[in-house]
Amino acid sequence: MEEKSLTMIEDFHRYVTFEVGNELFGIRIESVEQIIIRPPITSVPKTPDFFIGLLNLRGDTISTIDLRKRFGLPALPPTLEQRVIIIEHQNSRLGFLVDKIGAVVNIPIQHIFPASPLIDPQTLDYLLGSAQLAEDQVLLLLDDQQLMNQDEFHLDELTIRSDNPAQQSSDLMIPDPESVLIAFEINHEFYAMNIKEVEEIIRMPTLTKIHQASHLIEGIFHLRNEAIPLLKLSGRLQIGHSACSENTPVLIVHVERIKMGIAIDQVNGILRIQESEIEKLPQNIIEERAKHLKGIVQDQRGKGNVYMILLLDRLFSENELDRLGAFQNEIQDQLEQQESTEDHQEILSLLYFKIGTEIYAIRILQVHQITQVFNILPVPRAPKHIEGIMNVRGETITIFHLPKMFDSDQTLQKHLARIIVVELQNSKIGLLVEEILGIAYISNTKFDPPGEWTGKGRSSLVEALGKDDGKVVVLIDLDAIVSQVTDQTMDALSA
Repeated sequence: MEEKSLTMIEDFHRYVTFEVGNELFGIRIESVEQIIIRPPITSVPKTPDFFIGLLNLRGDTISTIDLRKRFGLPALPPTLEQRVIIIEHQNSRLGFLVDKIGAVVNIPIQHIFPASPLIDPQTLDYLLGSAQLAEDQVLLLLDDQQLMNQDEFHLDELTIRSDNPAQQSSDLMIPDPESVLIAFEINHEFYAMNIKEVEEIIRMPTLTKIHQASHLIEGIFHLRNEAIPLLKLSGRLQIGHSACSENTPVLIVHVERIKMGIAIDQVNGILRIQESEIEKLPQNIIEERAKHLKGIVQDQRGKGNVYMILLLDRLFSENELDRLGAFQNEIQDQLEQQESTEDHQEILSLLYFKIGTEIYAIRILQVHQITQVFNILPVPRAPKHIEGIMNVRGETITIFHLPKMFDSDQTLQKHLARIIVVELQNSKIGLLVEEILGIAYISNTKFDPPGEWTGKGRSSLVEALGKDDGKVVVLIDLDAIVSQVTDQTMDALSA
């Protein structure tokens, strides 16, 4: 089968994900007009078996197909989780029925590959490619143009309608401005915001608590070499705070020049609305909350939920944004300050972690991301310091067991242990540590060469020793660690 071109995919694309059978699919968010609960559908005789009929959406009749049947799977009876995704292409629209709707994800171009030829041919014909979301989860990317094959069934053309008779008589119809919103819940309250303000949606990352941080900040996390603050939005909106877990969704948003994360309870889908559908706020909404909201809109997909539309730029004062910006750029500011300091004093930005009873550190600029410990596959004949390999965001990364390298016999606790992914000379490795302690900023004048740190030869792996509030901090030399393990691996393979 001829391989499909992926040239249309740019650096990042946003996909709405959904399930059909046992597979997870994604479709470009730009193609999605609306997602609705399965409505009554009128069957049409003498049509393909996957064509389940016509649905009525606000007076428009839309052809609808069942993706299960399209992909050669048996149909299911109606369920509460089923959704119809309305897509549009070249002035036509089509609804397709899916088993369950998922989250919105960002897929980088380097994570997108041609779909495996082992996939069932009835499905493969409609795929643009695939992407690895997790070690055991592959996202199949649908080609909406192939789904909307007009030779197989009739597609309904989009028309611009108006209730204004004067406009109806005109040859030029001016459409009501449309907004695409992402709908979500926080503590059983329904909110929505413009999809353009959301860069991506991720699961709750590992948070680092920062002393003396702004009262707005829950902590910070690392995402692709950026330190991003997680905001306490529930306090600003004066609603209860929901407990967070590793599966809690986090919206990565931009407020003016600031990138930040907002924890929510769940994503409810995508809403496409006309500006005229936005209603004024009820008078019973307190003034303190109302100033952060644009209005309300009713979900027309069947649930009838009323969503309050957030205005992110009104959530924070100019002073608060200035403080958040200063906090986010603190590392860069300190590096610039270092260059202009006459006595060559350097402020080190360090990530502290624990090995045994001691505090260890690496430079924060070397950190690519911090992740939990997932399935690590052992490597035959590897030195004891190599724990194995692990899949991190689609990349296979070698995991170094730092406690073993420093002769610690402490038993790792899985709920505390973390993998620090660092990037050295354009390659990534993972450092398995016992516990993340936080981030600190400390002068290089508080560090000295390690000397003969111990009688076990560990000083060769250490760049410097320092003191922070009376506690010894071991600054490790990542290049020396990689070099030592590489030498030991070559010796093991040649033995």
